[in-house]
Amino acid sequence: ARRADPADPDVRFTEAQVLSWASRYDEAIAKFDSLIALAPYRTDAPLARARTLAWAGRYAAADSAYGAMLDHRPDDVAALTGRGQVHAWQGDYAGAIAAYREALARDSSYPDALVGLGNVYQWQGRPAQARTLARQALGREPANREATRLLADARAATRPRLEVTLGWSRDSDRNENWWETLGTSALVAPGLRAFATGGLGQASDPVRSADRALGEVGASYAVGKVQLTAAAGARRLSPSGGATRSPATWRGSLAWRPARTVGVGLGYARYPFDETALLVGSRLDLDALEASADVSVAPRTSLSLGGGVTWFSDGNRRTSGIAALMQAVTPRLSVGALTRTLGYRDRGTGYFSPDRFTLAEARASYAFASGPWSVRAAGGLGAQWISPNPVQAAWRVEGRVGRRWAVIDKVELFGSISRNAANSAAGAFVFRTAGVSATIGL
Repeated sequence: ARRADPADPDVRFTEAQVLSWASRYDEAIAKFDSLIALAPYRTDAPLARARTLAWAGRYAAADSAYGAMLDHRPDDVAALTGRGQVHAWQGDYAGAIAAYREALARDSSYPDALVGLGNVYQWQGRPAQARTLARQALGREPANREATRLLADARAATRPRLEVTLGWSRDSDRNENWWETLGTSALVAPGLRAFATGGLGQASDPVRSADRALGEVGASYAVGKVQLTAAAGARRLSPSGGATRSPATWRGSLAWRPARTVGVGLGYARYPFDETALLVGSRLDLDALEASADVSVAPRTSLSLGGGVTWFSDGNRRTSGIAALMQAVTPRLSVGALTRTLGYRDRGTGYFSPDRFTLAEARASYAFASGPWSVRAAGGLGAQWISPNPVQAAWRVEGRVGRRWAVIDKVELFGSISRNAANSAAGAFVFRTAGVSATIGL
């Protein structure tokens, strides 16, 4: 079509639009720029260009493009809606709500604004409001796919759900674990979700075995930019040849997003150290305090930081820190680097407790979804140093395959293998995991 009529503006627009759908954003933007220069009277090209900038993660440029459109046409409902979407994708829900409401003040039944505002309410844990807006959008456009999806998501969010997991792990010191967990959760009020978990575990090594059972109840509450989580429970630990005990467990966390590009978190937990058959009988308990932060340093670049202190009931203490930088190369592929360090005040017995452990890793992840199927693969290659031993190679490979047959209902297979001493409580170098999990809406 371009060869037949190189100047045809409709063909140019369609070509640029298809390029944007194919995630070839730079090419699409260049095509839109040439079309705008050729046909400045068109209003659809600047709108599609701004939308493509947002899809490409260039949020500041997209917001500026929508702002330029509003300078010429302050009542442009599509531009106001697009600006709301940019704010929403950056986590600025207050800004998104303001922009969507401004659009709806000009056209109270504009479907994209109704769906956009409904999505923000859904992310905030307000499915009843999201459901109402989805129905309003479908009243104007019964075939609107985004509104149909939002309505299904909002309905699903109010349904209780079951989560079942069967897992296995084994390390090169022949510590083997099986675990089975059953959890349920339900939205009991706007922003408030209650949950409960029960599970069993079987651990063994070449000379001993142990069983464990656990139960926990808790709730999470999201309001504004803050999310609070609290839970309490108990575990029953039964080592072969040893006394059974039932220590209490509890945990709490606070997550806060003070700005669109910054999130911080703080958490505390108390639980028994029961990762191997030997440790189940060790009667060790842990108190762990952890802090984390994530920062979007650029539209496609994120920095994650974390650190913590863990106190052992045998008097030992562990300090740890982690930093990871990830760059999105395409919507499916990300690459980056990670460094991790941990150290113990005293070298313990029966668990991995070096004076200092350091890991440096180059990493990559790939995610793909098509219809009901989803695939995620990740890997890393680097070096680890266990003081005072020489530096050694470290690597990991992990994957997850899932199939969804409803909004909530899904099943996933997962597995991994790594050569990383810190992955096993015993400090074994090779560590394998595998399992299956299912989520079922009630």
